[in-house]
Amino acid sequence: MDYIIDRGANQVVMGEREIARAMLRLLETPPAGEVVTG
Repeated sequence: MDYIIDRGANQVVMGEREIARAMLRLLETPPAGEVVTG
């Protein structure tokens, strides 16, 4: 049971990291030319 709970928590952390990365990308506001590559 602990293993499943740990995995769930891990996925939540990974999800939060992805969101943080996306927000940082938006805050960086790169040149219009680079936006297309995303």
